[in-house]
Amino acid sequence: MSRAIGWINIMKKWNLNEWLCCDDEMKMDSFLARFEDEKALRRFAVLNAKSVEALLTDSRSRSAVVVAEAYLDNRVTAQELEVAFYESVSAFEEIESTYVSEEDPTRYEEDRENAALVALWAALPVGHTGISSLESAQESALHTAFYCFQIHCSQALKEQLERFKAARLV
Repeated sequence: MSRAIGWINIMKKWNLNEWLCCDDEMKMDSFLARFEDEKALRRFAVLNAKSVEALLTDSRSRSAVVVAEAYLDNRVTAQELEVAFYESVSAFEEIESTYVSEEDPTRYEEDRENAALVALWAALPVGHTGISSLESAQESALHTAFYCFQIHCSQALKEQLERFKAARLV
């Protein structure tokens, strides 16, 4: 009987519908901290990045997504992922500096900037800044989810439920 209760508790812990209430970065972080499958977390991040491809106007950002996915498939090295990350950081900085009005950016400018952030977080290098590879995968998943949320609001959370499944997190 205790084995059945344990299974029920595990199922409650992984209830994806909780994700729909993750409307800020702290809630998202608490939810994603439950997952310990690095590859699945990184796949989730890549799927998030692919969802904003239409807003990736810089080739370095688009390349970061391609390299992040190739890293998952062992087609590129961790060093190549790191290069793609830093190139996408440069792309983001250029996008950020080209606002028509720094005081009041347009919605398109904000979405473009947030999409560039999704791309760079998808390519977060393994063990970046001394954190563990699991922590970097969790950070990648967290920040891609958060910036997708900034672009698409609650619709992003609904779409990400399918990405959890596609990434094999559940």
